[in-house]
Amino acid sequence: MNAALNVECPFCGSHDVELVSAWGGQMITSQVRCRACTTYFEAIREQFAGPAHDAGIAESIAGSQRPEPKPAP
Repeated sequence: MNAALNVECPFCGSHDVELVSAWGGQMITSQVRCRACTTYFEAIREQFAGPAHDAGIAESIAGSQRPEPKPAP
């Protein structure tokens, strides 16, 4: 699948990405692979993206982008 995507790799920042599958783990995501660092990640599908996507700022979902755990008291 070769599609022009306006998605930035959340791992290396490259825009050289390819669509692997139109469907990801959630209904609103698709599976994407970065050609630069060869990492797979999920991105919000264009039809579900809001104004931020239209402005060229694509939201990405990746397993490593979890919030930092809070230190124990």
